[in-house]
Amino acid sequence: MKLDWFSITVTILFIAIIVGVSYSVTHKVVEPFTEVYFNDFKNLPKIISDDVSFSYTINNLEAKDFDYDVNITAEVYYRNKTSSIPLKDQKINIKKDQNYTSLEKFSINSPFEKAKIIVSLDNKN
Repeated sequence: MKLDWFSITVTILFIAIIVGVSYSVTHKVVEPFTEVYFNDFKNLPKIISDDVSFSYTINNLEAKDFDYDVNITAEVYYRNKTSSIPLKDQKINIKKDQNYTSLEKFSINSPFEKAKIIVSLDNKN
């Protein structure tokens, strides 16, 4: 039986496609990420009188240790105007595959009709 170059090329291409498809199906690529969320979000306060308290968690799934700049602000609405009030800035180091939970309590000393608390992670590296 005599093989020509075309048959050999097709056979090699077929084997390469089979290997490539089986590798892509079995090989998982994990994309690193960070989660930040409010704990017990169903029971967050709907009305704030004096103090607001809440807790949040940062979950480091970045596959390495990370430094996070955590900024907590209150966005307040009063008489059709919006202003942002910084409440807390801190730097936190979280080890790989670990999390950090913080319980916070603040007083908002400005008049407001509505307020939104924002926990943001800035300059994540």
